[in-house]
Amino acid sequence: MTRRFVDNIELWLSAAGLLVVWGAAALLGPSGVGVWQIAAVTALGVSVVHGLIFWVVRRRQRLVRSESVHTIREMLTDQVTNQLAIMRMWIPDDADRAMLEAHFDGIDSSISEIDRMVNGLSEEKLRAWETMYANAAEPIRLAAPAP
Repeated sequence: MTRRFVDNIELWLSAAGLLVVWGAAALLGPSGVGVWQIAAVTALGVSVVHGLIFWVVRRRQRLVRSESVHTIREMLTDQVTNQLAIMRMWIPDDADRAMLEAHFDGIDSSISEIDRMVNGLSEEKLRAWETMYANAAEPIRLAAPAP
């Protein structure tokens, strides 16, 4: 139930706002002041409260997304570094060290480029990437390696 509420918070708050406006007009209307004036003042108050609530929720969402991007960057950096260390650890003793070191230098440079991109990740860059590929008919997928 909590998830359903959070997923549709805008609808719930709008419905509650309408009930408050209607209730205030119904309760205070017969006192001599026009029902529409009471409804308008109440609607203005509800709108201010809605605006503040939506601002707080949106601000919180931005902070959560920013923290998620930061965590993803840390995770990717850790995974890439660990995989490189594992690859270096399994070099056979009788292997052509010069050739392997040349390959690893290329891998190191690729990893440095990946690290630079990962550390530069931000919500704005993700939006730009989505916009750049929004017109593509189908997302580009890397083929799985052959077994």
